Amino acid sequence: MATVGELLAAGTDRLRAAGSPSPRLDAELLLADALGTDRTGVLAHPGAPAGDGPAARFAAREGLTDNFVAETYTWGVLER
Repeated sequence: MATVGELLAAGTDRLRAAGSPSPRLDAELLLADALGTDRTGVLAHPGAPAGDGPAARFAAREGLTDNFVAETYTWGVLER
């Protein structure tokens, strides 16, 4: 089973290869959403097992466009 850190590294690599201007941030936000947490949860627990379900779909790149939520940060406050 993959860890949160492994999924984050793989997601960052994929987004970088796809031309994202901020691949690490994008991967953190997408993985946090898939895991039902926030960026702090992703960054604080890189060795945690990612588990099944949403994390497996993230690793397989399934449904990202279907479940993508437009988010912006203004002065550190999440707006959806």
